[in-house]
Amino acid sequence: MNTDAGNTDEVDISASYALPAGLSLGFTEYVYAGDGAADSDRELSLSMAVPGGLPLDPAIAVYLGIDGALDGGLYVELTGGHSLALSDSMAIDIGAALGYVADSDGGETGLSHLTLSAGTGFDTGLGAIAVGVSYVVETDEDVTPVDEDLFFTIGLAL
Repeated sequence: MNTDAGNTDEVDISASYALPAGLSLGFTEYVYAGDGAADSDRELSLSMAVPGGLPLDPAIAVYLGIDGALDGGLYVELTGGHSLALSDSMAIDIGAALGYVADSDGGETGLSHLTLSAGTGFDTGLGAIAVGVSYVVETDEDVTPVDEDLFFTIGLAL
């Protein structure tokens, strides 16, 4: 959500398939419609949750751009988090993600950002709804400048 203009700038459409051993394959299409003309980028992902019950549930994900401005780009993200139980049916999840960008067009390569997040979710009987807030810390403006450092998320799973 563009907080300055009050309109939607980006909608992410994603699908993933869970595999054995904590692996997951995914596809995301990022649709940008802020200027009145829709444009999009696409990427494939492979992620792995580190097995063994380690503290902070570490995971790693690799994203490969396959179309649009992301085409040929590589992005790696290391994540960790913890769930704090508020009751038997509700928890607050806190987490952090550190991103690394390898630019295929000869641009800057390196750490792109650190994202700190918190969120919760609940089951509606028809599906699950998740809400969250994230704060992005810019680690290298030459790799990825951060324009909006605070954002909110809403998710729906059927």
